[in-house]
Amino acid sequence: MKKKNLVKKNIWGGTPVSGDPTASSVLVTENTDVYSLTYTYSGDEIESNKPPTADDITISGTLVVTNVLTANVNEFKSYNNKAAGTHTYQWYRANDKKQAGETSLGTASTHTLVSGDATKYIRVEVSLIEADGTNSEVMKSMYTNVIAA
Repeated sequence: MKKKNLVKKNIWGGTPVSGDPTASSVLVTENTDVYSLTYTYSGDEIESNKPPTADDITISGTLVVTNVLTANVNEFKSYNNKAAGTHTYQWYRANDKKQAGETSLGTASTHTLVSGDATKYIRVEVSLIEADGTNSEVMKSMYTNVIAA
């Protein structure tokens, strides 16, 4: 029997096994023109298929040209107890905190501020990756305050 891929299946619409909407187990019925199957998923199975996450993404460093900014992943969380892998990064510069004139910068975990960054705002996006290569949706930092020359 082929194992179902729980990651791609939306199971949140299932019917609670006990009839209690707060139950940790749900029944999901999948109907096709060929078969009808009903599965029972426990809360542990549901949680273990969530992608990793973090409390937030922050930027540290002095906001003056020539200094180095560092992307920080605060409280990496893996729902299936995997270690953090090598995350991917994308830095951006904008004219204001509303993304006006946003430009892509580097893809390292750090960004060295250059003269083009002066009077601009910087943010970073981090794709969290578990040690086995599983990644989540991209998490974004807030924009920094204005960069000084």
